[in-house]
Amino acid sequence: MKNTKMNRILQLLLLSLIICSFNACIKTTYYPTELKVRVEDAQGLPFSYATVYLYETKSDYLNNTNIVLKTTTDANGYLYVTDLSPVAYYYYIESECYDNFNTSNRLPSALLPNTLNVYDPIVLTSVGQILVQNNANYPYEIDLDGTVVCSNLPAGQNVTIHEVPTGRHSISIYHLSNYDLFPYDGSITANVTCGATTNVPFP
Repeated sequence: MKNTKMNRILQLLLLSLIICSFNACIKTTYYPTELKVRVEDAQGLPFSYATVYLYETKSDYLNNTNIVLKTTTDANGYLYVTDLSPVAYYYYIESECYDNFNTSNRLPSALLPNTLNVYDPIVLTSVGQILVQNNANYPYEIDLDGTVVCSNLPAGQNVTIHEVPTGRHSISIYHLSNYDLFPYDGSITANVTCGATTNVPFP
């Protein structure tokens, strides 16, 4: 009787050991949070090996701090990143004189966790810059296409307007005070080319 009871206990222990061993062999499948998006120009042509910076907050994007990841697109213009957090990342992408400054700078929604997230293409546009030179003896307000870019440019000083889309732009110049000698007011057309600086001296 004792032997039968002992055998039963041993059988139960052996069965428990087998079950524990089986459960230990079961692997939990890990699915990373991934991002895939194509980077292209306005004509739909891809940007191969464009440099990409990812940020988690708008402040980090604006100040270029706490970069989460720096990478590049592949030969076909695709950005593929894995092991990300489920957030709506900000990004800055550049390729020579093209970047995303004038199009979009944030994913449209937070990444879905543990899956491959695919978004519409990110478009890069060509940009240059404008150097406005105040050669007058008076301070001026400088407007670009109707938007104030410098509210007070002192006499003899310069201001550089960055990330200006390529093409023709209107620079409006307004003096800030009345003077005995009538200062220069006016509008100047500036033609911006990709990656170049357009000088706009006045008067």
